[in-house]
Amino acid sequence: MPASLQSRTQYLALAEFCQNVIAGLMDFTDGTAAAPSSLLRPKLREALQSLDAISSGQLHALARAGASPFGTFEQVRTLQEVWDDAELRKGARLIRRLLAPGPARVPNVRSAEELIELFSRLQTRALWNFRQPRQPLPKSFRELCRAL
Repeated sequence: MPASLQSRTQYLALAEFCQNVIAGLMDFTDGTAAAPSSLLRPKLREALQSLDAISSGQLHALARAGASPFGTFEQVRTLQEVWDDAELRKGARLIRRLLAPGPARVPNVRSAEELIELFSRLQTRALWNFRQPRQPLPKSFRELCRAL
């Protein structure tokens, strides 16, 4: 597989992960599920571990975790393009709230709705990056820009 196509598929993998999270959260918010499903919980845990690693600057932990939704440069870059540091912390906080045992349904529905919005934006950007890949600037051009 050509390198550019291989790296572009990382965007699709991220978009698919986001879609799975969104679908599970929508089942919860529309009342189809009483709590985040047993299929959604592992995805939320994966996302939380990745977000915690990114927040703490421990990106090497993502490389070791083979199934991480943010295990490649393209995926982490896409996340950083869409979510600022405050949204990164907010996403982790919302996931923790949804994974916590026994809280009331109404606050969790609000948390799920906020998380759907965050992951929807991330999914949109991942799909955009797949369709419109950026070519890195040549090193000489970057150095010229720095000199100005």
